[in-house]
Amino acid sequence: HPPDICNRNVVIFCSRQNFVDENDIQKLISYGWEIGTHGQTHTSFLSMDNATLDNELKSSKEYLERKFGIKVYSVASPYGEYDDNTIEHIKKYYKAHRGAGEYGYNGIPVENPYTINAFVVMNTTPTSEIKQMIDYAHKYKQWLVLVFHKIGDGDTEYSYPEKDFREIVEYVHIKGYIQGNVVSNSDI
Repeated sequence: HPPDICNRNVVIFCSRQNFVDENDIQKLISYGWEIGTHGQTHTSFLSMDNATLDNELKSSKEYLERKFGIKVYSVASPYGEYDDNTIEHIKKYYKAHRGAGEYGYNGIPVENPYTINAFVVMNTTPTSEIKQMIDYAHKYKQWLVLVFHKIGDGDTEYSYPEKDFREIVEYVHIKGYIQGNVVSNSDI
C-alpha cells in the first residue's frame, strides 16, 4: 500500500490477473494516481491477431473505466512487447503507451507518447542509483518513468522491497521535486 506522501499524479498499470485488488486500485485513485491498463489478460500483444488485439485493448480500457468511474489514457504492453502494428492499434484507444525496452529519460513535452522511455527497477537496483536518476531528471528537467513491477517481498527479480520504495518516495518528497503540476500520461 502506498504511503500517504504518494498523493501525487502517478500512473499504475493494471491487468485482471490479480496483481492488484479492487480495494488497492480505489485507494490509489483516491491518492491521485492515474490508472492505465496492462491488458485484459496480460498476454503479449504480439501473439494476437488484429481482431483479438483490438478486443484486448478496448475491453481492458472499458472495464477499468466502467468499474472505477475513471478515464484510462495509457497502456503498458505486457512483457514490454510491441511492434508498429501494435502501436497503430493502441492509437485507436489510448493517448500514450509504455513498453519496457526503451530505457532513458523523456523530454518535456514527450517526443513520442507511444514510445515512452522508462527504467525497469529490479530487486537488485540500489536506492542510491534511483535517487541519482531522480536528481538527474530534476536537474535537466526530464520526465523519469520508473517501473516497479511489484512492491513488496517476493521471489522474483521484479519484486522491489516496500521499505526501499518508501525511501524513494520520501526522498522525492523531502527534496521538494514534486511541486505544482506533475506530468502524467493524461497530460501528453
